[in-house]
Amino acid sequence: MRIPGTESTMYFTTMLPNLRSHLYSFLIAAWMAGGLPRTALAQECRWVPVSYDLAKTDFSMAYDEVRGTAVLFGGGPGSEDETWEWDGMHWRNVAHLQLFLFGSAMAYDATRQVCVLFGGVDGDGFGTSDTWLWDGVSWTRAATSGPPPRSSHAMAYDTNREVVVLFGGVDLNSVALGDTWEWNGTEWTLASTSGPDPRFRHNMTFDRRRGVSVMHGGYVLNGARNDTWEWDGVEWTHVGYGPARSSFGFAYDRARGGSVLYGGAQGATRRGDTWSWNGSEWTQIADGGPRSRNAHQMVYDNARQVLLMHGGLVGPGQGSEETWYYGCPPPIAATVDASCPEAGRIRIEWNAATPDGNCALLFSRREGQMVIPPDRPCAGVAIGLDMNVHVVTLLSTDGNGMGSISGVTAAGACGGYLQLLDLANCRTSNVARIE
Repeated sequence: MRIPGTESTMYFTTMLPNLRSHLYSFLIAAWMAGGLPRTALAQECRWVPVSYDLAKTDFSMAYDEVRGTAVLFGGGPGSEDETWEWDGMHWRNVAHLQLFLFGSAMAYDATRQVCVLFGGVDGDGFGTSDTWLWDGVSWTRAATSGPPPRSSHAMAYDTNREVVVLFGGVDLNSVALGDTWEWNGTEWTLASTSGPDPRFRHNMTFDRRRGVSVMHGGYVLNGARNDTWEWDGVEWTHVGYGPARSSFGFAYDRARGGSVLYGGAQGATRRGDTWSWNGSEWTQIADGGPRSRNAHQMVYDNARQVLLMHGGLVGPGQGSEETWYYGCPPPIAATVDASCPEAGRIRIEWNAATPDGNCALLFSRREGQMVIPPDRPCAGVAIGLDMNVHVVTLLSTDGNGMGSISGVTAAGACGGYLQLLDLANCRTSNVARIE
């Protein structure tokens, strides 16, 4: 699926040999013409849409820190046995488990470098006590015993104690559960039967700064909960109250600190607000962004230092195809598809740029680091190319900050590197190689 955006055509065959406009002179000219701000804009945390290519609800998701990819499993509608991975631009279907599940939970075990999946129910309401591990290549059943079958539970990985923590859920008789279990890579252990009231459709994340698992909200018969609890490996402590929610996104933001909550259900109402828990209080941190939703998931994308949110229900039976970043500001993401070493077609796609803005496409034959000097627009911004940087062309983004460009590249450009510079706020993309 093509990312919605602006189509342009470029011809490296004619442009590169004749282009000798260095980055500095280009920026000065653009600045004098009013095309650039005189100083880089202050960082502003915000939500940015990055993809519209996979509709999922009631799925599980975790982030593989070693391979730098989000992993998504199960959920609906349809294809509940599929495993998908995020490459920064698109979701890719990478495996089938042959196990159709809704309402399972997954956490990434950083010590053993695997995603741990537990529980869930199939379309006929049958549950499982199986524990599965995903290593980026295949699924392996690691255990068939442990917590009783359940769905809509929550799991988080405790990096200090190197265990996966599981709490609550609902059993096959629709009874809410309030037990705490821990997975050490080999087996499950019942860690506690006291603490938070039984619940399901809650969520949990691990606060790396304070070394505790943070759990919030959930659903019981009298509605959505608003209580916040923390687990230190010995006992649960009730620490505060926040928004009353169930089926919400929840992840620890390592770049900015704080456990961040987005959306969820409050009774029959879907919400679209963003909150952060700092260990002592809840604060609403963003106004606007994605559509209100529930039954979505959120993880921290360490490679891009942003929160990554996907899917969910945005209306009755209406699943969302949207993937969003939340960051301060989120980086531009770009991919390059080119034919080398012969001259051939090239295609570049990007997202998370300034909506209805402009970007400069930069080229260099080598990677490196060039910092824009003082008294220049975007002063202090580091570019991942060497000093011999050329501006290939100016590009326009659509209303979502996305775009694409395609054309022909000369053989002489093969092996070189491209990078985008957002002219509205001086952000850069990853460096992409033409190969």
